[in-house]
Amino acid sequence: MYAYGQGVVKNNKQAVFWYLRAAEQGHSDSQANLGIMYSYGRGIAKDSEKAVLWFRKAAKQGHAKAQYILALEYLKEQAVLKDYKEPYMWVVISRNNGYDNSEGLIDLMEKNMTLIDINKAIDMANVCVESSYENCN
Repeated sequence: MYAYGQGVVKNNKQAVFWYLRAAEQGHSDSQANLGIMYSYGRGIAKDSEKAVLWFRKAAKQGHAKAQYILALEYLKEQAVLKDYKEPYMWVVISRNNGYDNSEGLIDLMEKNMTLIDINKAIDMANVCVESSYENCN
């Protein structure tokens, strides 16, 4: 509501306040939105680590868009190391949970991965989902 000015004056600080209240109670949409606020520094100081923390909490609840964004965040970190398994795992989970924007990213990562790494990432995704997002590393 406050983040978009729906029915109220747009106020990112108020949006962060309410997202945080709901996120702390386990609301996955609010966790994902709070991650976005931290990621872009909207209404709060930009903090990539906190953004990833909130995206991960939402992702572990099956939030497909947060899973996709988490993959992007990890991809930024892993680009230097060239280890795409964890970002690939999250984007595959995101796709399987109905987030349609993932195919292009999957194709991009596959160009930089071996078949062994792709299969390992798929195995990681299966373990993650089968454990109800408790074993996602």
